[in-house]
Amino acid sequence: MRELVAELDHALGALGEDDRRAALRALMPSVVRWYQDSLACDPTRPVHLDLLLWVDELSAGLIGPLCAAAQDVRRAATPVRAPRRMPNQRHPRAATGWSGA
Repeated sequence: MRELVAELDHALGALGEDDRRAALRALMPSVVRWYQDSLACDPTRPVHLDLLLWVDELSAGLIGPLCAAAQDVRRAATPVRAPRRMPNQRHPRAATGWSGA
């Protein structure tokens, strides 16, 4: 199994950015299906502890990092705005007597 993962990692690493995105896009339905299949359980029986641990492992090792990476891109794409002040509101340093001299 490790060899398969290493080969896939190498193959994706050798691709350019556009081709890598296309490959990942094509893999998405399979990855989702594998994820869903790995969580299948008998609804008439209590959930086994191993399944709960697997959910935590998937969340921490796959879903969390993917969400964090997406959030980083969104954050970088959003310009930082200066805080709004009301029309009559003075600059915060105006009240401290700071003269700037």
